[in-house]
Amino acid sequence: MIRRMDRHRGVSVFHAARAKSLRKPALFHLSTLTILAALAVSAASAQPGPAGGGALVPALDHDGAPSPEFVAAVQASRARLLLENRLPLPDSSLTTNFAFPLRRSGVGYFFLNGTSNFVDQQTGSAAILDWNCGNRTYDAHRGTDLFTYPFGWLLMDESKVEVVAAAAGIILEKSDGEVDRSCALGTPDEGNYVALEHPDGSVSAYFHMKMNSVTTKTVGSAVAAGEYLGVVGSSGNSTGPHLHFEVYSDAIFDIAHLVDPWNGTCDSLAGGSQWISPPPYRTPRVNAILTADAQPGFPACPAQEIPHEKRLFNAGDPIHFVPFLTDELVSTPKTLKLIRPDGSVHSEWSHTTNADYSNSWWFWYWGAFPGETPQRGRWVFQVTIDGHAYDRAFWIDTLFADDFENANTSSWSLTAP
Repeated sequence: MIRRMDRHRGVSVFHAARAKSLRKPALFHLSTLTILAALAVSAASAQPGPAGGGALVPALDHDGAPSPEFVAAVQASRARLLLENRLPLPDSSLTTNFAFPLRRSGVGYFFLNGTSNFVDQQTGSAAILDWNCGNRTYDAHRGTDLFTYPFGWLLMDESKVEVVAAAAGIILEKSDGEVDRSCALGTPDEGNYVALEHPDGSVSAYFHMKMNSVTTKTVGSAVAAGEYLGVVGSSGNSTGPHLHFEVYSDAIFDIAHLVDPWNGTCDSLAGGSQWISPPPYRTPRVNAILTADAQPGFPACPAQEIPHEKRLFNAGDPIHFVPFLTDELVSTPKTLKLIRPDGSVHSEWSHTTNADYSNSWWFWYWGAFPGETPQRGRWVFQVTIDGHAYDRAFWIDTLFADDFENANTSSWSLTAP
């Protein structure tokens, strides 16, 4: 992934933060103070230091039709399965509805993905249009791109986000063994994939999976809805870890048979939503909250990200407060709070972006708690957006006896505290 810092009034790196509280923030070096002044940040008591962060460019993949190699392999396999009576004939009286094709595996973040691109409805021109009459697509794109976030490479390396069958079906074809650290676009290549045929004859395809993660089930095997197919990766024609989910009414794979499972004013490819629970077009939300001992690091693709996550601190340790969000909008400001172990609010401030983001991250830094000796025990960093509050617990100086089971100071907390 490529890091791009938010820009505000011509100043890079630091983003304006509005805050309210009772005491002045901790002092920073002169250049930081100069930047803060230039951004007209409201001086706020007990607010951690300046906000930094911005957007991370979501992954892209191939455009246009599936590769000839993919089409030939799937169609040959399908013909063989029919000849061997291992594939039921399609039943046109049935309708396939899809469940969400991703699930977590041993990580307690609130959410693990965002949507970067939908199907391009303008199939006959260079213009772009998604199902909701927006531009969240690119020319000739035939699927839905679900990128993993935050820390896509780390999540891939640790196999934390799995691809599952969106509906029951038969494995028409699969491929594995391709390198999964692709960072650039080239000739069409689906990478490691699985293609399923459903009882109504429709076909769903799952592209770009992690090397050596594809299901061990053989071609012709049945899979249930929600059954494991692989791990999100970046194999084939891809710029970073994501799932490309593509649907056709049958195994012809031309534009006339392309299906967009979403339903909206500008959806010209499908007769209605095929999602069991249709996800909204935009969902402003917090995917994860970190407390860390340093600013998270995002090396050049395909190096693994460095979260610097930490949850147990000594009084006076530097603390970075880091929310990761998807679909953050100018119209959905955030409220942030630090809550003491006794339940009182230590500080509260707000933050609004100057642009809409498919994904974004921000951090606030505190070298010491000004004006007081922090209470020992379980603190909470809370972020509220779009009417939903998300809590992240951290500890100063001590864990109480009843905290040990839930504290889990490692990066991969199994539950989101």
